[in-house]
Amino acid sequence: MVSLLSVGRTDPSIFPLVPCCSKTGNDPRGMSLACLVTDYSPPSAKIQWNSGRVTAGVRDFPETLTSKGLYTRTSLLTIPDGPQKSDSYRQCHGHSGDKAPDLPAKHPGISKKEPSITVSRAYHEDLSGLSLTLICEASGFSPEDISISWLKNNSPVLRSSYNNGPASGSGTFSAYSILKVDLSEGAENCTCVVNHPALSKPKTGGSDCNQTPMEVFLLPPSLEELYVMQNATITCLVSGMENPSSLEISWSRGNGGPLTVDSKEPVLHPNGTYSAASILRVCVEEWQAGEEFTCTVKHQDIPLVIVKRIHKNLEISLRPPSVYVSPPHVDELALQEWATITCLASGFQPKDILVTWTQKDRPIPQDAYIHIGPMREAGEEESYFIYSKLRIQASEWQKGDTYSCMVGHEGLPKIFTQQSVDKASMGPLNDTQDGMESLWTPVIFIALFLLSLVYSTGVTLLKVK
Repeated sequence: MVSLLSVGRTDPSIFPLVPCCSKTGNDPRGMSLACLVTDYSPPSAKIQWNSGRVTAGVRDFPETLTSKGLYTRTSLLTIPDGPQKSDSYRQCHGHSGDKAPDLPAKHPGISKKEPSITVSRAYHEDLSGLSLTLICEASGFSPEDISISWLKNNSPVLRSSYNNGPASGSGTFSAYSILKVDLSEGAENCTCVVNHPALSKPKTGGSDCNQTPMEVFLLPPSLEELYVMQNATITCLVSGMENPSSLEISWSRGNGGPLTVDSKEPVLHPNGTYSAASILRVCVEEWQAGEEFTCTVKHQDIPLVIVKRIHKNLEISLRPPSVYVSPPHVDELALQEWATITCLASGFQPKDILVTWTQKDRPIPQDAYIHIGPMREAGEEESYFIYSKLRIQASEWQKGDTYSCMVGHEGLPKIFTQQSVDKASMGPLNDTQDGMESLWTPVIFIALFLLSLVYSTGVTLLKVK
């Protein structure tokens, strides 16, 4: 309680004052209580808390004279943080024993709130290579005392920094810690460790330090789209995202015309990251003419936007492929199990090429054949080759169907060319072999005859001598 000792004719009005708003960073630690004694006369009032038993933390302000000719005075009591004693209420008294209502001394901000922890990442390219910055944010906690540290592969990390301050208007606090990781050091796991009075044990948040950075790929139209379907698409693929919610993908084109975009839902991969694709539909003629298309990507994990541009290269020289098809080998057919037909396309430029197979002019599924290449030819001249192998049942080959290797390349006069083979095409090869075998019979006979004649003549000469 506070006692007011004065000799005067007007009794004061006494009002208790307690904080009504959250504290700011400049406020003293603890709780502040005030006692307002107003409209009294004469001056020279003396204020005591709890009849003088409380003196620590008391600050008395000078009296002021009001427009009514009466006086006003205020006393401020600061109660430090910590457990309160049994005397948990304060009183202040006025003239003739007047007193203000009891003031609770329990600190209104002493309630404890656990921090929420979020670990985010940002990648940066600099002269020393790719580095990773981890940000550990603790928010919504009270009181403001908190410590944030890092573990790298379960070992303490000393090089980190953090700042904290009150969260705006919430009555709670936030803090963050920043750790820069050199990816060349090979750290596998980085853990943020938070200690706070509201926690019974430290709270942690982890991140894979070696996780692949978020990447953006711009994929051109496939040759099947350009040469067969005549409906081209350009794909902007974003991979390595921990959270796809903040992803923004936008498109623009060189001539500023309208755009038709199809956005796909994010896909979760086994490593815990997401990928997402945005597909831009374009006319084949626009792509073939060399028009430029731009994909712009924004995400909370990258400090700046990523811009990728793509267009067809019109300056490269064109060389058409030479195409050769070979039937199955006779030794393979003798086993009566499989028949392998091969197709070689060589000497072409650029390296983009389309190779497919047909049976009686019907497309064969892609899982029936494989490609090796395209690969660069040996030598200084820049040209490429591709080898395709079609494997079918030997019984299918014996039916006599025609198999064709279809090759599409922009260096060809009509874009496509084909070479075909069937069982009948092996006939001339067998006839040649039979002819060669029939030719060997008289040749061998004549050789043996001459050899025997020479031998007989030699023996006769020896006898004559």
